[in-house]
Amino acid sequence: MKNCKNKDLKLYYKEYKKLKGKHKLKNYKKILDSFFEITLESHVFGDLYKPKKFGKGKYWKSSMEAQFYWRDLNKLTPKESIKYFCSVDNIHAYT
Repeated sequence: MKNCKNKDLKLYYKEYKKLKGKHKLKNYKKILDSFFEITLESHVFGDLYKPKKFGKGKYWKSSMEAQFYWRDLNKLTPKESIKYFCSVDNIHAYT
C-alpha cells in the first residue's frame, strides 16, 4: 500500500474489523488507498484542489464532496464508508 505504513495498516484494519467492517484485508487495502488518494488533501490540509482524474472542476466544493466521491467510486454504503473513515480516525486523527 503506497499511502500507508504496514504497521498503521494493521492497526487500521484491526479497528475496521472491530467496527464490524465486512471486507477482507486485500479489498480493504485497495479501498483505503483510494480513500487516502482522494480525501487526504481536503480533509487533513484543507486543500480542495481536485486532480483531473477525479471529474470535472478544479476544486472540490468541500472535503465532504471528496469523501462522497470516494464512497460512490468504491460502491460503499454510507455505513460502510463511515467504518473506513473511523478505522483511520480512531487510530490517528484524520481531520
